[in-house]
Amino acid sequence: MHLRRLKRDDLHALADLGTEAFRDDDLQTILFPPEAVANGSLRRSINLRIRKRLVEAGTHCYVSMSDEDDEFWSGESELLGYAFWTRVGKSEAAKKWQTDTLFSKLERTLIGAEMWYSEYFLDRDRPWDKIHYMRNLSIDHFGSIPEYLELAALAVHPKFHRRGIGGMMLKYGIDLAQKEQVPLVLEASRAGTLLYTKNGFSETGRTEMFPEVIVVAMQLDPKV
Repeated sequence: MHLRRLKRDDLHALADLGTEAFRDDDLQTILFPPEAVANGSLRRSINLRIRKRLVEAGTHCYVSMSDEDDEFWSGESELLGYAFWTRVGKSEAAKKWQTDTLFSKLERTLIGAEMWYSEYFLDRDRPWDKIHYMRNLSIDHFGSIPEYLELAALAVHPKFHRRGIGGMMLKYGIDLAQKEQVPLVLEASRAGTLLYTKNGFSETGRTEMFPEVIVVAMQLDPKV
């Protein structure tokens, strides 16, 4: 398997993968009850978020693809997972990530309009009281860190779990953060902390979003 940058042709498959990857996630099951999943709200939301991140300044996405020498090779290259990385800071290294374009700004505006329409006219089966409560929470686990690389999202298709795919995508960020000598940070579910702990991350904070949903802030500092 190998990593490559996300292409626009991947967006449809990425939305399908994200829907499967997060279908049973503790937070997503609250925000997207069964009827909202059935009517396409979960997939639509994931698709819009992926498209928005694709054109955000400072954010890069890499996808993991299968190779012929993989034991799970199906005869054609398959999308296995994806990871979004965000670079924060004012250094020259950070600025290289943060180049913006007029086209990207316009696309973000259009996607924002799609999100508004989806929320007010299509996603009526979602628990909006809980969604508004969550949006009003003040969570800033990394605001005191001037320069860092953040793993903004990591997803692996369930049928490819326990194949080392998540670890391979994570290693890309670990190596990059080490090269640039900045911390690598992320927010994980309690179930997701095992992968990061195994790779040397330490817990730096916790936030209870709902009684059954705890967000765990984690950080890996570079070796000097």
